[in-house]
Amino acid sequence: MKPINFPQKTHVIAKDQPEYLPLPAEVKKDGTIISCWQFSFRERMKILFDLSSAKKAIVVGSEDRTEEELGYFTLFGDQASGIEPIKDLWKTQVHQIAANLKEIPEKILAKAPSPDLWKGQKAEKEIGLSYLETDIVLSAKKDLKLSENKISKKFKIPKKKIGKIFKRVKIGQIKKSIPYVLKN
Repeated sequence: MKPINFPQKTHVIAKDQPEYLPLPAEVKKDGTIISCWQFSFRERMKILFDLSSAKKAIVVGSEDRTEEELGYFTLFGDQASGIEPIKDLWKTQVHQIAANLKEIPEKILAKAPSPDLWKGQKAEKEIGLSYLETDIVLSAKKDLKLSENKISKKFKIPKKKIGKIFKRVKIGQIKKSIPYVLKN
């Protein structure tokens, strides 16, 4: 088991965990936590579910397959919804569909993917991966059943980058397996 270092990081400790899963937070030099964006996600969802109840509506999720595979979501936060209409589509597929809908303004199409919890937040920068390459690799592996070597050769993506993508997928697998069920 790996040690827990609080307050700068909170960790999930799991068997065969690929790496620490930090709870991102801004921390002052004295150790005071300024903000915790996962808290913001959860609070936003509580508000949306209360509004949906009051209006007899449903919370529509915007999580796509790429975010699901990478674990780029907050449990019981932005991952929570009543329906997920695009969860089976890769991020690049969602963008392709949006580009063909005349109702969507160019300003929205040109905007980089972001949870928009702080100024300048960009999803690709945060996860350290390009969505285009990630979608190519994940689609080739999951949909076309290609090996990592074939993916590297066919799409000219370095094996090191492919490894980084699959390391991130392990985080997604852990997050998707929560909550744990204890059995005797």
